[in-house]
Amino acid sequence: MRKAVLKPHQIQEPAVRSNTGFSLLELLIAISVAAVAIGIAVPSFNGTITSNQLSATANELIGSLNLARMQAVKRNLPTQFCTSVASHNGTDALGAACGTAVGAVYASGFSEPLANPPEIPANITITNVTALRFGGNGLASIATGTAPHTGLIADIYTTKVKSNNHRCIYLITGSVISSCKFTANSGGCPVDEPASCQQQ
Repeated sequence: MRKAVLKPHQIQEPAVRSNTGFSLLELLIAISVAAVAIGIAVPSFNGTITSNQLSATANELIGSLNLARMQAVKRNLPTQFCTSVASHNGTDALGAACGTAVGAVYASGFSEPLANPPEIPANITITNVTALRFGGNGLASIATGTAPHTGLIADIYTTKVKSNNHRCIYLITGSVISSCKFTANSGGCPVDEPASCQQQ
């Protein structure tokens, strides 16, 4: 019986398996780099979320102010944008309806609010809210006064960010509502709208 003799180039070596995964060292380096990147990104992301919450809360209050004005004109009845200080809301039926519901809107002769108080995130504070009463002509005065109001309406702020940590809402001559970003680490929004105020 003849035996087949294989030449050297015909001999097949067993296939060597190549390792395609990560070594332990490579895996540890990748995890370390990811941890550093996340550590840098998370505070910035939290700051962005808080800034958006400030703006959203300010926009809710501005929406309530605009609603109060529109309903006063539409109904030809006084409407009120409420503050959290009951005595500033006035002692008549409209002021009493407000109670301490900051940001709520009521119309004269109606017990149900036209707008409920906004839901305020835990890290956001609203201060210096001015109670405004809108007449049928659409102009607003402070709830206990008669002259068209000019000045700060609300200061919305947080201590979680250091820059642009206030949203200031102003009213000019009882009709023009404006809001802006403001930085203050002590104190709050100026009583009168500053010329340097950045629109939000």
